[in-house]
Amino acid sequence: MKRLFIFLLVFTIVSSPLSFFTDVKAGETEPTVSVKLVKDLRNKNEITIKPSDIYLVKNTDLKLEANVEYQVKATNDGVSLNKGTQNLGTFPSFEVTPSKYGSLLSINGKSYLGNFSFTNDSGKYVQPINTLPVEDYVKGVVPMEMPAYWNLEALKAQAVAARTYALSYNNKVINDTTSYQVYGGYTSDTWYKNSNQAVAETFGQVLKYNGSLINAVFSASNGGKTESNANAWGSSPLPYFTIKDDPYDIAKAWEFSLQKVQIDLSDKDLTNPSLWWDTASEKDTNISNNIKTWMSANGYVGKDIKIVSIPKLALYAPSSGGRVTKGDLSIEYMIKDEFGADGKLLVKRLDFTGATASKIKSIIDNGVITSYLVTETSENEASITIKGKGNGHGVGMSQYGAKKMGELGKTYKEILDFYYTGTTLSSAY
Repeated sequence: MKRLFIFLLVFTIVSSPLSFFTDVKAGETEPTVSVKLVKDLRNKNEITIKPSDIYLVKNTDLKLEANVEYQVKATNDGVSLNKGTQNLGTFPSFEVTPSKYGSLLSINGKSYLGNFSFTNDSGKYVQPINTLPVEDYVKGVVPMEMPAYWNLEALKAQAVAARTYALSYNNKVINDTTSYQVYGGYTSDTWYKNSNQAVAETFGQVLKYNGSLINAVFSASNGGKTESNANAWGSSPLPYFTIKDDPYDIAKAWEFSLQKVQIDLSDKDLTNPSLWWDTASEKDTNISNNIKTWMSANGYVGKDIKIVSIPKLALYAPSSGGRVTKGDLSIEYMIKDEFGADGKLLVKRLDFTGATASKIKSIIDNGVITSYLVTETSENEASITIKGKGNGHGVGMSQYGAKKMGELGKTYKEILDFYYTGTTLSSAY
């Protein structure tokens, strides 16, 4: 999440148990979650699946054999199931269920518990959807969102936040990426003793405000000050997301410097760019490449562009939470083989004035701006330097803050009380 925002996906939470569950706790009390897997499986027209035990193909006589590889392919009619060169069937979509719960289905080498459905996305890609009990889902989230070697109280706070966040999206969309929560399925690398213990010791526990589940968002570091959801996303203010100083957060610092002149044209023959075009590169390649990617998606598709200079970059207008909301940016650029009347390459300019800070970030950012909590901007004749604190949106729980609180002897309940003001901890099932 750190990491959170939106795709059109399938997410359902069902109160009744899956018929194949053999685990009594999951089967009798626990909701299930359906998660569209896109993190590692986006835009695949073929995937390989391999069950650890027998799986049944729902509404057919087909069975998947243990430890045998099968291929699922996108077709004009939906998806096909194949065993090597043998086609076992073509379906609009199909679902597989394990003969006993606890069996694993490997998809392109990564293992998952629960049921799976396979559908056709956009008429050309295979889309797997994993349905499993909430607790096993949370076990696949916690160590992906917080290092499993951190202290148990921080991990328990993360487990409650992750469970609450998932259940709050009842009948709405979610996926397995940082747009929501990173879900890693089941592997020996991600299911660790500590994080599993944290999930088990908080079984079914969620956060509520006035009797309703909260939207328990979190981020890596708030930079020493929490932010409101209203400031971060323009949504109606929620009373449990207050703005306050956070003495537990590490206030993770970041900074970057940007050269104003990216390509020196003083020694370039602008009437004959073929002499130097392919060898000339910008000084700040990460940022300039991000700018060119943004331009390609915004009216410059297929253009061969060089960023000549970035004479202006400013982020300002802090919110009540101290995070910048506005920005200015100027970009001078050339497009290959676009010449002026004088026979020289044209130097063109893009200017953004008073744009949203998020727009400026999307244009220039390639991981250099990790939050909107900007603390200092300076410039000289040659460069612009911007400094800030934090990693993420700063709303809700700070993961580094939770870690510090746990190290100081605070309980997970105290951690949750600090970051989700006025909420109550209760059992959802």
